[in-house]
Amino acid sequence: INQHKRSKPREIDVNKSLDIIQRLTKSYQKDVERLAPLINSIAPYIPKRRARALHVGLFGYSRGEGKVILPRAITFCASLYSIGVPPEILGLGGLKKEDIEYLKQDVSFLYDIKKALNFSNKNIISKLLPELKIPSEIDFESDEEYSKLAMSIWQGIKFDASNLESLILEAAEYRNFLG
Repeated sequence: INQHKRSKPREIDVNKSLDIIQRLTKSYQKDVERLAPLINSIAPYIPKRRARALHVGLFGYSRGEGKVILPRAITFCASLYSIGVPPEILGLGGLKKEDIEYLKQDVSFLYDIKKALNFSNKNIISKLLPELKIPSEIDFESDEEYSKLAMSIWQGIKFDASNLESLILEAAEYRNFLG
């Protein structure tokens, strides 16, 4: 950061940016609400650095569905990464093709999404987020070994949690980060 040469900020279309933000926010909240029970079922298996309380009522919904309860950020992200669903893709279902073109102006957008998708499992993503279509502009390949590891964790959650902690730790070591 200190060695990066500063340049002038890029001009943005404020109205277009706000529209994208509003749609992404709605889509993200919908995805998180849908995945919250799964995230919370994985969270107890994530290695703890220290004991912390859960966030309660991160989103308040008027749909009569109560409040979404989520673990703290690192556990939240680690839970999703462990099953091959990078948290960076949540909400992307709210993007239109022209949004991707606009967001590509930020050189790090595609790079960050592609990097996150290395730690994905396409089958699990399609089961959990069926309306999410990764735009063709985000050309990526999942790391095959990681994808298999994510599937093992997914199956452990569904059928046999006896070695779930060790599989989650193995996935974190493979990624070189917990969440």
